Amino acid sequence: MVIYLLMLALIASGAILFALAMIQSLLELRRVSTYDAHGYFMVVVVFLTFAISSLAYFWGELRFYPGSEVVSESLIGVLLVLACSFVGLAYGFTAIKSTMHCN
Repeated sequence: MVIYLLMLALIASGAILFALAMIQSLLELRRVSTYDAHGYFMVVVVFLTFAISSLAYFWGELRFYPGSEVVSESLIGVLLVLACSFVGLAYGFTAIKSTMHCN
């Protein structure tokens, strides 16, 4: 279970940080404005959250046997992905705002 949750956290944080790096590079090249970068980043994070939480659910259902517990392991994985996405979204918004003041 710990390896499952650790892998999901690494996948979610890695994908969101990669998206942030791509948007930061577009900002440095001045291809998008800061206002547009916030919107693009939010759309990318919403898509990544959907994709990775779907992966977490199906991977958790295949990996763990259905038990009589109220909260299943796959649901814990989905909640972890959602938490990582919210933290990544907050970090990304502050990182994009801080590059706006540097220029």
